[in-house]
Amino acid sequence: MNRSDNEYRNDFGIELSFVREGKDYSNDTEIINDGWDINYSDFKKYKKEIEDVLTLKKCLNAIHKNYKYPIFKELVFDLPANVSYILDHHMRRYGTLKENIVSYLSKELYADGFLATSQIGDFVLIKRLKSAVLDLSKGKTVATGLDQWLFDITKSRTPKVINDIKIWQNPKINEKQKCAVNKIMAAPDVCLIQGPPGTGKTTVIAEAIYQTVVQGKRVLVASQANLAVDNALERLISNPKIRAIRLGNSRKIDSSVNNITDENVLETFYSSIISHINSQYIDPWKENDKLISECDSDLNNILLCEEEMAKCNGQISIISSSVESLKKQIVKDNPEKLLNNRQDKIVIRAVKNYLSEKENDDSDVVCFSSSLIEEIWLKLKDVLDNLKGKGIIISKVDIDCSKLSKIENIENAKETLI
Repeated sequence: MNRSDNEYRNDFGIELSFVREGKDYSNDTEIINDGWDINYSDFKKYKKEIEDVLTLKKCLNAIHKNYKYPIFKELVFDLPANVSYILDHHMRRYGTLKENIVSYLSKELYADGFLATSQIGDFVLIKRLKSAVLDLSKGKTVATGLDQWLFDITKSRTPKVINDIKIWQNPKINEKQKCAVNKIMAAPDVCLIQGPPGTGKTTVIAEAIYQTVVQGKRVLVASQANLAVDNALERLISNPKIRAIRLGNSRKIDSSVNNITDENVLETFYSSIISHINSQYIDPWKENDKLISECDSDLNNILLCEEEMAKCNGQISIISSSVESLKKQIVKDNPEKLLNNRQDKIVIRAVKNYLSEKENDDSDVVCFSSSLIEEIWLKLKDVLDNLKGKGIIISKVDIDCSKLSKIENIENAKETLI
């Protein structure tokens, strides 16, 4: 076949379901006489395929040229799904198959090709592993001493010091996982991490990748299972410090890491930088601007309150001035009344102190004013009338108001009342 790899790289072929084995052929004549030679001009061809009439004899010659003892056998397969659909549609429409149905269906198939089993990928992997084992036996290894400690782990070097990592990429990593990552970073040759499902091995791998990258080193993540690689890288995609690229068959790559394949990795890397800048700088900046705006609003409210307080203080000063003026006017108009009011207050305080058996200073000894005496008498009169109504009559009450000029005279008046 005159085809380069690029011509059919994206052609995944047609999936055929094997039905049975057919006839065996011992020579080319039997094949030709069996009527296999048909017109291939209607079949699909690749763009760069040489335009030539493909015949059965040419195919046989090519086979003999490449294989010394070829075996010819008839194999029966079910038609592809799209061809079966065309046949069903044709039968429903016309009720029968027309003579040109072969040329009609040939447009859905290629003129030549090859059969490949679905296990071909396993064959390729086995071939690759054999080649790696052969290189290992010859000492062709990237890691120093790999051919030694791979089969005898005791020959690997042990770390002299295991340092504790201070800054972690994953804030939820637990202490045992931290211990595992510290050992990975300290191991000079190999570090084996073992644990059942759900213990966080992928978390440890992702953290170890991050810690290695921030030291300026490159990391190759390899696994027999594609999903294990995808799970580890998925946790690092959004970190701008990790410029990961997922290599491999695009059909086997999980959609969660499709954005770091070789076609999309650059756009994803720029997006992660933008997200990091937004979360670390732009968003806090906007939050600070919001706080500043709120503080400005509060400051304006405070200034307005200060203005209102200044106005209130001014009004208080005006009212205080008016009160002082009124007091002065009262003193000026009736100084004796003001003086008597003050004296009455002092006398009342002295009487209260005496009745509560408290000592009084000489400064509390004052004379009763006539108005105060009258007020006291009215109070006493109410009490006496109340007692009289209950049948208690005080026969003699002799109070000389003119002599109530000192506390001792008040005491005599108290005794007289009692």
